Amino acid sequence: MWHRRLILGAVLIGTGALIGAGCVPEDPQTSKLDFPASMAEAVCRWMATCCDAAEQTGMPGGGIDASTCASQLTTQYRTLFNDAEASRWDANAARELVDSVLEAAGSCPRAYDPADDLGQRELVTPTKQPGDMCTSTWDCSTKFCKSGVCANPLPAGSTCSSGEPCATGLRCIKGLCSELQPDGAVCTIGAECYSGACGGGKCVVLSTYTCDGK
Repeated sequence: MWHRRLILGAVLIGTGALIGAGCVPEDPQTSKLDFPASMAEAVCRWMATCCDAAEQTGMPGGGIDASTCASQLTTQYRTLFNDAEASRWDANAARELVDSVLEAAGSCPRAYDPADDLGQRELVTPTKQPGDMCTSTWDCSTKFCKSGVCANPLPAGSTCSSGEPCATGLRCIKGLCSELQPDGAVCTIGAECYSGACGGGKCVVLSTYTCDGK
């Protein structure tokens, strides 16, 4: 009996040593409650690292100190997901998104946009399809609840707003769903271009793109 107790004690001591040494993996999930602050901190870090002062102009949380940026964006993300049911929250997908933004903050890839990254991920598992009745954006597989019915995102040329999203690959520019233009294409404003810059009526060919490092 004493021999079995000795072995058991050794196992417990060994397990405690592993835990104390930090060998137990950190929880990779981000709950709905924790997401707004985690995402805000990551986005603010990306802006501070990758976007110069001019590029931050007009960005939510841009051009202010890190603490104020984090506070403003935390409120924004909390409001965005306020009506998302906690039971349908994907904590793994949320962690992957935050990690993706932090990775971008370290490498400053060309044409990266945290808002696009967020839009392409499914943090809340939908239960409705186009045509089904809905009470929240997050009910719908299309992430678009219009007048109580799940709707498809808007095609190119459609009138759009912050509450009426464009289809994948399009952006709402001057109130219309539009495709981003490559270098050299005709433009009127920088928002129309992949490079983020419009000069002489054309998307400017740049050696550096918006927010790819100061």
